[in-house]
Amino acid sequence: MLWALHVELDKRNIPPCIRFPGHQLGPQGDYITLAADVLWLHKRHPEHKALYRGWASVLAAPRGREKWHQNLYRQFLFAYPRGLAYLVSKGLALATEHRQQLASVPTPSMVKIRAALEGEAFTSKLDQLTQHATEHPDRSGKYKPADIGRRRAQLYRVHALSGKSPTRTAELWHRLSGEKLSRQTVSRQIEAAGLVIG
Repeated sequence: MLWALHVELDKRNIPPCIRFPGHQLGPQGDYITLAADVLWLHKRHPEHKALYRGWASVLAAPRGREKWHQNLYRQFLFAYPRGLAYLVSKGLALATEHRQQLASVPTPSMVKIRAALEGEAFTSKLDQLTQHATEHPDRSGKYKPADIGRRRAQLYRVHALSGKSPTRTAELWHRLSGEKLSRQTVSRQIEAAGLVIG
């Protein structure tokens, strides 16, 4: 089921880093997440060259087919759990821009950013934004404070996961929600949220 969801989100051009939260289903879930990452990389960068032969065999196999999964699983077993992000990113010769879009190979700074977007850390941000919306209600009366807080928190999350690019955030927000926002609107919303949550 998880793999089918990843395949569907890949078709919708939603990068793995946005398919959140990750790493909550143990080794099997971690393997499926890595497979989703490699599928994303393989489809969007078909000419990408791996540094090591084992990873080159993954990229040479037909995407998503049995041989592809066999080669990928072999590489996963070599790297997991001792240094998945480091060993995979090195073996695949991933640049920081590649790693930003993926879920299982974050840099140390990406790990910190993503950790602040889940669990209690994210709940705290959501609470602060909802409290602020309660103290500064929507003038039209159309939107409840809880809805405003949730939307701002989700937009903030997409912005952080997309590398803090307002343009990229607007694109991804539209794909996720159907709502079109300009780059300038995203920048204003993120700046306002940042003043509330610090």
